[in-house]
Amino acid sequence: MGMIAGAPTIFGAWIDGFVYSPFISVIFLGIGAGAIFQVIVIIMKMIQNEGDKNLSSFSVMSGFAVGMLVTYTTSILV
Repeated sequence: MGMIAGAPTIFGAWIDGFVYSPFISVIFLGIGAGAIFQVIVIIMKMIQNEGDKNLSSFSVMSGFAVGMLVTYTTSILV
């Protein structure tokens, strides 16, 4: 799943490093973000279907959400 989510982002960054085009940047970043979002949705469905209440508890989900927020905030600042 990491390859599915990361490969479009890495490929888009690699191409964008050679040829700068706002249109191409938006396309590849959109593909990468969509792939990452799809992997997150699949992981959430897997957690819900497992029936393991420890993985889908409020503390795990809030920790996941805080981690995503910190990642997004640091990407804005850098």
